[in-house]
Amino acid sequence: HVLAGWSQTTRVLAADGDQTAVDKLGLALLCIPDAELVATASSIAELKRSVRAHLPDVVIFEPEMMDRGGADVVAGLRALERPPELIFTANHEKHAIRAFELNAVDFLVKPVSFDRLRESCRRAGERLRARQADARFAELQRLLLTLSSASGAGPAAGHARSIWVKKDGDLTQIPVEDIHWLQAAGDYVIAHADDAEHFLGDSLTTLQDRLDPATFLRVHRSAIVNLAHVRSLRKRRPRGIALVLSSGKQVLVGPSFEAAVLEAMNVRRWR
Repeated sequence: HVLAGWSQTTRVLAADGDQTAVDKLGLALLCIPDAELVATASSIAELKRSVRAHLPDVVIFEPEMMDRGGADVVAGLRALERPPELIFTANHEKHAIRAFELNAVDFLVKPVSFDRLRESCRRAGERLRARQADARFAELQRLLLTLSSASGAGPAAGHARSIWVKKDGDLTQIPVEDIHWLQAAGDYVIAHADDAEHFLGDSLTTLQDRLDPATFLRVHRSAIVNLAHVRSLRKRRPRGIALVLSSGKQVLVGPSFEAAVLEAMNVRRWR
């Protein structure tokens, strides 16, 4: 189940190379009602074991541990099906850039005040709940698509005629012909349609599998274009091409996709 493992309480793992700092974090977390301290670690080996054993929602992490093998741990966290949020604590602000490059919830300078830690845990919980809501929405989209196909509402070829989007707090179907192009944006896909931009919880590859390839063409690793909305091809200097849509938007064609795009549009390459 896509939501398995989600919890209303924020489960926290506190890691720091200084055992005293770990103990202080642990005591502070015990006083935060919505946070549950599930483990502590003062070494990379302990951190790896604790992550595997507890699958925390949040990891409080010291950036200096990155230089002692912690970088591999963070990469492993990002690869998890349900990656935890990160809160960084450090003695110096010089590590702040590294923290925010990793999309950390917060960066706290030691000594960490209780109020700042509590606020960071609150923000981490908000992020987790937002991800949970997105997961529920994506699951509902898949369920509605399955029900639609089972009732015979879907096209004979099995390709979607419409997709479900969140609009004004409701679930609304928009016809696929109204979509000009789809753009990958981090954990989301933006559907650029006639009326507005809609954020979808599915991946670009998942949407590509659901849409008719005769109409929706992958033109870039981060873009799928509705060929019905393509008005012209534009040469880019010094090389490359872009598709000009009916909205006036130019969508860059990735170098490895050029041949397939020109073939699909029955266009010969020009000098």
